[in-house]
Formats: sequence, structure tokens, C-alpha cells
Amino acid sequence: MGMFDAAEEYSRLRGEHSRGFRWRGGRIAQLRICFNKLLAQYLWSFQTDIQASGYAVLDPLRRYVHSKGPRVTYVTFNYDLLLETALSLEGIQYSYRLDNTSKITTLLKPHGSINWFLRTSGKVFNMPIWAEFGPNISIFSGLDPALLPFRGDVWKQVMLIAPTPHKEFSLIEMKKTWTSFSSSVHAAPVLTVIGYSLPDADRVARLVLNRAGPKHSLNRQITVVNPADVKAAFSQYVSPNCRFIRKRFEDFA
Repeated sequence: MGMFDAAEEYSRLRGEHSRGFRWRGGRIAQLRICFNKLLAQYLWSFQTDIQASGYAVLDPLRRYVHSKGPRVTYVTFNYDLLLETALSLEGIQYSYRLDNTSKITTLLKPHGSINWFLRTSGKVFNMPIWAEFGPNISIFSGLDPALLPFRGDVWKQVMLIAPTPHKEFSLIEMKKTWTSFSSSVHAAPVLTVIGYSLPDADRVARLVLNRAGPKHSLNRQITVVNPADVKAAFSQYVSPNCRFIRKRFEDFA
């Protein structure tokens, strides 16, 4: 996905009227659409395993988190539907939007999701299995592994954002998601970061997570769970006061 970003930059550098079909911006855009669709279909193929037992690994963490109260915000950079399935099977309502007046669990996906689709035709879906996320994105709310929402031209553009410095913020839905991510980090008394290594390329996420640091709050409890040694990066870019647990997610949960 990062290579598509680089290719589009190179296409702009060459100019619209340069020779050579390979680097034309329109062709690169079409290849990206095709790749995202194939990636989404591949990840969707795991829904059968997730529905069967794959979500059970989240159970201990979910029970612990929700025992602390109703105001829970999950942020995941994963495209898959593991967390949605786990919450749904446990009867927990969630919303992709942050609403401080509601007690419904918030699930923010700053990098998009395999069930988010660009409405290229402007068509509004009236079926119960579809929900409107905003003027540009429709959400396929069905989690049944037998359902595969990738047919037809209307919803072929899956909303997936690469974890690179070149993020797509032109859509109002993504702007609001990242704004909600930032405000949630800033407001949370307890922040637990699981399995995220703070990669160099994901600079915007680094800036957002920095809002959890001592410049904004001296009392915030920050726990980082990761089997790798990520202490240096988090101490530098987030907070020197982080508590580190070097475990895999399964063992931590």
C-alpha cells in the first residue's frame, strides 16, 4: 500500500502529459482500488474462524475493560472485523462515531475497515444491513461470514488507508475519526496500547499518542503491551512514564 502512495507521488512528479502508461495517475488509482478489494476479500475470508472461536481470545480483556464502566473507547488500526464480531457476539452495542453524550461503546478505525465503502455513485442504501457513516462512506454492518459485500460497482472501493505518512484526510468521515482518536487520547484517564510498535512511517499516530504524555497530563496511566522492546520509542514519542508489559496479547489477556 505504501508503494501505491510512492507511485502516485512519482506520477505527479512526471506530470499528466508525460509518456508512458505505467505511471499514469488514473491507472495507479485503479490498481489501488483492485488491490484494496482483494485484500478486503482475503481478510473477510477469516470471518468463519472468527465467528467460531477466534474472538474468544478477546473475552478476558473485554470483561475487564467493561467492568470499569460504560465509557470505553477502542481504537484499532487493523482492517479486519475481529473486534466488531467479539462485541456483537457478546451483545455489546458499538458505534464508529464518538459521542460523549452516549454510553454506547466507541470503536474508532483511523485506517479504515474492510466493511467501509466509498459511495462512488452517490447512492444511499436503504437496506438494514447498510448504515451511512457520512456523505461519502457507507458501512456494511453484516458480520455473517457467508455475506460478501464486494460485488458490483457501487461498493467496490473499500476504504483502507495505508499506515504511511501520506494519509487520506480529504473525507469528512476520516477527519472526524482522527479528531475523535485525538480527543479520546487526550481525555482518557487510562490508556492501554496493545501490540502497536509506533512505527516510523505512522507519524500522524505518533503525534496523536503524544497527547497522552506529560505535557498534557501527569496523572494519566499509560500501559504498553508488546512482546518486542518498544520502550525507547514510547518513552521518546509518547511518555517516559509508560508502564511496559513484554507479553503477547494472548498472555496479557
